[in-house]
Amino acid sequence: MLKNILLLASLVGQAFSAKTDFPEFDIFHANCAMEVTYPSQTCQQAFTAVEKTIREFNPEPDANGIYALKESADTDYIWTTRTTPVKKYIDDIIFEFKQQGANCIVSSKSRSQTFSIYDYETNYCNIYNVHRYIGGFTNLKTSQCRYEPSDPVERCKIY
Repeated sequence: MLKNILLLASLVGQAFSAKTDFPEFDIFHANCAMEVTYPSQTCQQAFTAVEKTIREFNPEPDANGIYALKESADTDYIWTTRTTPVKKYIDDIIFEFKQQGANCIVSSKSRSQTFSIYDYETNYCNIYNVHRYIGGFTNLKTSQCRYEPSDPVERCKIY
């Protein structure tokens, strides 16, 4: 009986979670924020492309790791996790979509779940690889990244 109650409580908690529950950046967890523009695309088109890439991510031989969709709200946000290939660390990643004229602006954040100071650009690559596989984005801007690769195409291939 208690097991059923705990399961129900867990399901209810998941049902009422929201993008505002995404973990805050802090000094104990490596993180990165990125913004890109998908020119001449609706946010529905960009949302569909990001969601499809996360669901079907097949990176070999260009990257590694496993993306898993956590939750989403159509054309608003996608919250996913990514498990690293070697040590099996898990990072939270959120993609938020905002229509701006004919363009869709996608703001993203990635944060390590475990204590980490240096992440070898993993949080940057968590986001970048999704956009790289979709292609066609412009105006890449970053903030709050502890580390950024000097050559993201080559560096992010190992993640």
